[in-house]
Amino acid sequence: MYSCQRKSTVMLFFPTRELLLVCFIHINGLKAQSTSTEYYEEGSDVCLNFSLDDLHQTAVFMKRDNRTICITTDKSNAYMIPINWENRTFTCSVSEIGFSVCFENFQRTDTGLFSVNVSNTIINSISIKQAVPVEYVAMSVTSIRMVAGTLMSLSCLTSYCIPPANVTWYKSSVDMTSHYGSIYADRWGLMRTILAFQITLVKEDNGKPVFCKASNIHGKDVLSSLIILNVLYKPEVESNTPNPYRLIEGNTVILMCTVTTANPNTSITWKWIRTDSPATALHNGSKYTILNIQRGSSGSYSCTASNSVGTSDAATILLDVQFKPSIEIKQCMTVNETDRVVLTRNIYSNPLANVSWFDGTQLLQTQTSVNTTSFIIETVLCTDTKNFTLVASNTVQSNVTSRVELIVNCKPTVEKTNISVGVGDASGLEFSSTVIAYPRPQYVLEYEDGTKNDGMTDTLTWNSVNNFTIHFKKNVANPYDYGLYQLRISNVFGNTVIYVNVFPKRRPDSPRNVEVTCNVKGVTLKWKSSFNGGDPQTFTVYAVNGHQNTHSYPVLDKGENKIHQALLQNLQPSLTYVFYVSAQNSHGNISSDVKSCAKLEETKDLTGVVVGVVGGLLALVIGICVIVVIVHRRYACSWSCDIKFVKRNMNTAREDATYTHITERENTERNLYDEISGNGSEKQYETILMKGREETTEKQYETLANSKDSDTHVVSDTKATGSKKQSILKSKGYSEEYTNTTLVK
Repeated sequence: MYSCQRKSTVMLFFPTRELLLVCFIHINGLKAQSTSTEYYEEGSDVCLNFSLDDLHQTAVFMKRDNRTICITTDKSNAYMIPINWENRTFTCSVSEIGFSVCFENFQRTDTGLFSVNVSNTIINSISIKQAVPVEYVAMSVTSIRMVAGTLMSLSCLTSYCIPPANVTWYKSSVDMTSHYGSIYADRWGLMRTILAFQITLVKEDNGKPVFCKASNIHGKDVLSSLIILNVLYKPEVESNTPNPYRLIEGNTVILMCTVTTANPNTSITWKWIRTDSPATALHNGSKYTILNIQRGSSGSYSCTASNSVGTSDAATILLDVQFKPSIEIKQCMTVNETDRVVLTRNIYSNPLANVSWFDGTQLLQTQTSVNTTSFIIETVLCTDTKNFTLVASNTVQSNVTSRVELIVNCKPTVEKTNISVGVGDASGLEFSSTVIAYPRPQYVLEYEDGTKNDGMTDTLTWNSVNNFTIHFKKNVANPYDYGLYQLRISNVFGNTVIYVNVFPKRRPDSPRNVEVTCNVKGVTLKWKSSFNGGDPQTFTVYAVNGHQNTHSYPVLDKGENKIHQALLQNLQPSLTYVFYVSAQNSHGNISSDVKSCAKLEETKDLTGVVVGVVGGLLALVIGICVIVVIVHRRYACSWSCDIKFVKRNMNTAREDATYTHITERENTERNLYDEISGNGSEKQYETILMKGREETTEKQYETLANSKDSDTHVVSDTKATGSKKQSILKSKGYSEEYTNTTLVK
């Protein structure tokens, strides 16, 4: 809807005095807007901006206190109405976004209401007033000294001003404002702002500035004076000592503590304590020195520092004193045989030790990182009486040893229950036996009928805890001393009996189980020894053929029923040898059964002579055939007789083969060899040779030639005063252990 009216005031704008018809466009939906207030400092320039949504074909009036100062009919047309208002000149302009009016040098008289009107409706308005700038802002205190954790309350107040100032709190450069301040007005309309500030101080606030900022005119701020916060707090300490601190026992340790921060940082007092004994002060200083530290000093140590505010939290150092192992010492353990035994020892060491149990040099058991070690014997034997060795090691020291002693109560035991004692002519009688027993055994030597023998001197030697040697001796042995004795040995846990056979010395029994092994490098003989006849024996190995007689060096006796061995070298290859073993002592000698084999010829890689060998073999075969025919015709009867003779002599040699010394054999062998050299039979030579030796041996040992059982020990049948009984004892029954004696005069 449009309406027009006559405005007489329009003539003031136009010198032609023509009437101006102004049409007002009433735009539906226009609403009056609220009025805002702006403050300007005297002498400043003012520019007011009004926002309008649509100025197209709309008459817009700018008014000051309801008096028109500008008018426009569209966005590009703005007219200034010439009004003389205290010599004030207004500049109006229109843009796409709105309407603006500006003037210079704002004065107190310029205050008023500027509005934009459309169709007599105020669309937008701004009330401008003279501003009184805030001149200062002051804090309620001039210094702050407070303990950390305390609530600090401050306030800032401004000078009287208009409009009221906005106040902001700052700590360093951080805005700490959390609420608006209170505004108070005086009777002239000027206003003062008061803003409170509260904060709980922490040690990190120490040294930070606190201030206020106030502003009531855009772009102009007023700052209060700075106050530096002096926040007091207790010390904080730390230690640069390694934690945990490991060192070897006996060394010197220095524990250090330093204050990292404190306020005040003067008059610091120190205190060192053991954590487990806080009431006892060890030292008052930042450095704590412990000389010749011992294992009992291991533990936690704490240092604290104090100032006028309080005492710091403790800095704790774990002190780890390391030391070599030591092994618990206990009394000897005594148990009964067949008991279950647990040997236990505590190991004191830091760090934990690795332990090993030894029986002599034999490792029995190993355990790692232990402070207690045990060794278990499920069923203890008498032979377990010994000193075990316990070895402990750690990083401080290796191979710390201790003896763990075990004694086993047991009845007497012996290795062998039969002793054979050979007695020579005009010699003494002496024998002994080692006994294992605990406690110390008692003993008695009895004749076979149970009566006690008092004719021998006896001694008991204590070799070790449970090891004893019982020794009997008689300087001159008589024939009536021959016979069987019983050595009874006993203690509280039981008894045992040793049978002692005393007999005259004789030659050894024949070696048994002879085995011969021939190879390229030589011939190896193995045999088992027999009873030595009561006198020390040695062995010699012989190899015999028609052209060579070889023997070994003497082989010492290892004891009855022991395997012996000898090697014969430098034998001619591809020849058949006869081998036997001779056992000899001071009373004679005896030989084993005869064994034979051929020493192998070493193989040579001679490819160049293969053709010659093949040709030679063909010629040899032809020659052998011719010889066989001739010999068969001429010596058929003689050959048969020789064979029977050889076999008969061989059987005789195996029944009782004995040999004389090698020097005597050489002549006999040579003569015998000459007798049969025409026949060319090596086996026949060997058999005849053995027979010749047998005849020689029989002449030398006539007293022993009638023995049919070489394993029989003959006890003298001489009847004399004090003799007990004539007896013939098999060696298998009483020769498990024998004692070689020498003449005692």
